[in-house]
Amino acid sequence: MAAVLVLLFENADGQLEVLLTTRSAALRTHAGQTACPGGKADPDETSPITTALREAHEEVGLQSSSVHLLCTLPPFPSLHRLLVVPVLALLTDLSVLSTLQPSASEVAAIWHYRLDAVLDPSVSLSLGEGKLVDKGSADWPYEDEVYNTSDTEWLYGMQYRMHRIRTTHSPIKGLTADILLLTAQIAYDREPSYPRNAPRQVPFEDMIAVILKEYREQQQ
Repeated sequence: MAAVLVLLFENADGQLEVLLTTRSAALRTHAGQTACPGGKADPDETSPITTALREAHEEVGLQSSSVHLLCTLPPFPSLHRLLVVPVLALLTDLSVLSTLQPSASEVAAIWHYRLDAVLDPSVSLSLGEGKLVDKGSADWPYEDEVYNTSDTEWLYGMQYRMHRIRTTHSPIKGLTADILLLTAQIAYDREPSYPRNAPRQVPFEDMIAVILKEYREQQQ
């Protein structure tokens, strides 16, 4: 089991933003990718909230007393067959943002992104072209302006739609995109501007059921 902290805050324009990190290029898995602070649960941890807050403190120096917990979302399956629980929280004291420091061994950058731009990536164009990563760069090697997608074979031969969203840093994609999509749908009560699932993609809860079945069989 793993958990991530989806930390939301309201910017000066009254828009919801989410705290994100770019993972260190030195990490063994998902190096250089966008993520919410989080990771695997320690053996003695029984709550995803505890895991998410601990990881956020280790990765960006966030004090748990600074956040207001909102809820947890249903778990998401990862490519490595981990079940990842998103923990949603709200930050009301924006001065905390300036105190955050990236862990030298885990985090290359700390940044934030408009939550509504996950539902409609064209919103990011209002930031100004110069603020987004360059098209054709390592962070956005696609011809598409702000959104790219592909359908691939995933766990157990199931179909999966990979969403990629252009940002001011590393692209939002994969599991992080899936988690932020659901968060944004709840926050704004609307669907994304693009089809969310591949034609033959099964619900995440069905994928989780297969993962749990495999785990139980391995324990026998």
